[in-house]
Parts: sequence; structure tokens; C-alpha cells
Amino acid sequence: MGAQLRSRFCRWRDDRGAVTQATTTAEIQKAVTGQDLDDLTIQDVGRDSKIFMLRFKQRAEQNLSEVSDAVQKALTTTFGQGYEVLRIESVGSKVSGDLRRKGFLAVAFSTLLMGTYIAFRFELRFGLGAVIALIQRCVSRDRGADADADAV
Repeated sequence: MGAQLRSRFCRWRDDRGAVTQATTTAEIQKAVTGQDLDDLTIQDVGRDSKIFMLRFKQRAEQNLSEVSDAVQKALTTTFGQGYEVLRIESVGSKVSGDLRRKGFLAVAFSTLLMGTYIAFRFELRFGLGAVIALIQRCVSRDRGADADADAV
């Protein structure tokens, strides 16, 4: 299960209402440090460092509304009223399992179709070789970053 909180930050407005300084991911990380969020990822999704997405893993005993209230309180303490929450979303385990299954099936079917095309276009052994090489490459990626260094 996971949750995400998308916020727009507007900092230090001048006389005309224009934002004069952008927010950074480090400032947001510092603001929510004490909130006990597992696997916190802060991503700048706006072009000018105004919209950020906070993704974190939601534990089974955590209530999404309580966690989002605590995060918003921490952000208000740091940034004042210079931000707004655009969206709060949660993906449950059933949905994430379904997405994982569909993603695996999509990759498997596309690999088989790629191998079939190469086999018909060129030779059967080239199609089989391409599928086997792709599977081997994917499996070796799961072993870690050192797999590429060993192959070279």
C-alpha cells in the first residue's frame, strides 16, 4: 500500500503577487522529517519548483487522514500558509497487486510478440535468441548493480 500527497508551494510573494523564490525538495524533506513516513520520496512535478509530490509507504495500522493531517501540520509549521494540498491519494494492496500482475503480463506478451516477429522476419534462432537474451538481462538486473560490472 502506498499514499501520495501532492502540494503546490508559493513562497515569498512580491508586491504584484509573483513568487520570488522556489521551494526545494530538501526544505520539504526537512519539514516532514519527524513524521515517521516509510520510503518517503519527494518529487518536483512542476516546471518551476512549485508543485511537489510526496510519496510514502502506508503501514496497515496508519490511517491516511491522520498521516496527511500530521504532514500538513508539519508543512504549515515550516511554510506557513504558503502552500495548498492539491490532492491526496492512496493505492491499496489489491490495486497494487492488480497493477503488478497486469504489468508482468504486458511485458511477457510484448517479449513473445517481439520474438515472434524476429523469428518470422529473420530466422527462428534469432527470435529465440532475442527472447532468451532479454530474459537473461532482466534476471541479471535483479541481482543488483554489480551484475553489469561482472559482465564487462
